Amino acid sequence: MPPGALSWHFAREVLVTTGEVGVYMTSNVQLGIQDPVKVDPDHYRVELENDKVRILRVRYGPHEKSEMHRHPTSIEINLTVAHLLVAYPEGKTESIEARPSQVRLSPASERILENLSDFPYEAIAIELK
Repeated sequence: MPPGALSWHFAREVLVTTGEVGVYMTSNVQLGIQDPVKVDPDHYRVELENDKVRILRVRYGPHEKSEMHRHPTSIEINLTVAHLLVAYPEGKTESIEARPSQVRLSPASERILENLSDFPYEAIAIELK
């Protein structure tokens, strides 16, 4: 597939696009006790919420680390450069590097996020319900 091209396919009731911009759309998202806004309010703030979507403002200072929390599948729009380390409960880690204005897919998972940068990280996370 050429760079920047998008393809669509269905998998387990999730609409998936592949290419530079990924978007997953799910329904009936429910957050449990590991809601990032409740367990880590220093880094997550609700900007807007209704029956269809919840939009979070995500802010991490340089080298800050989150509490363990859970996100549903979401679309993240970076407002700043991202140099992040994501740690999952089973011990797996993932490094994320993204540029400002880049749109990324963040699959549903429990995780700890750490800003590895010397600069603040900020993003908007769109959780579909």
